[in-house]
Amino acid sequence: MYSSSSSVVSSPPNTEPSTPRTEYEEFFEEPSIWSDDERFILVTGGLGFIGSHTALEILKAGYNVIIVDDLSNSFRSVFDRILQAAHRYFETFGGQCPQAKLYDIDYRDEGAMRRMLASYISFGQRRRTMITGVIHFAAFKAVEESIRQPLRYYRNNVN
Repeated sequence: MYSSSSSVVSSPPNTEPSTPRTEYEEFFEEPSIWSDDERFILVTGGLGFIGSHTALEILKAGYNVIIVDDLSNSFRSVFDRILQAAHRYFETFGGQCPQAKLYDIDYRDEGAMRRMLASYISFGQRRRTMITGVIHFAAFKAVEESIRQPLRYYRNNVN
């Protein structure tokens, strides 16, 4: 692994009745226990072309990012370039660069994923995760290879 304050914006008063049993308080009865610097967006396949650009934009938007990539179709050096670009952005525009963490694991490895995810859980009065979103890009994408090896693509992209 490598390694602000928030405010609630309320919507304008609704003239129509809300959907029954979906009021904000019912699902979120208390404010988040995590500060912004403890929240993470998980990006699988985060060192691929689309994943790496997305991870960089997540950092630039001020969110911490966890990248899970098994390096089967990418390179570890991409992580260093993401960090360099993010630091350059914050040096230019000000602010502090959020955290970026890389896990060199296959997202299909249930044990490894469970261990990684467990490290982002708090066991207070209720179990809570620091991961607030997941973006999944871990997939194979070569058309010719997918025709030659359909089961490999099925296992990785669909199964």
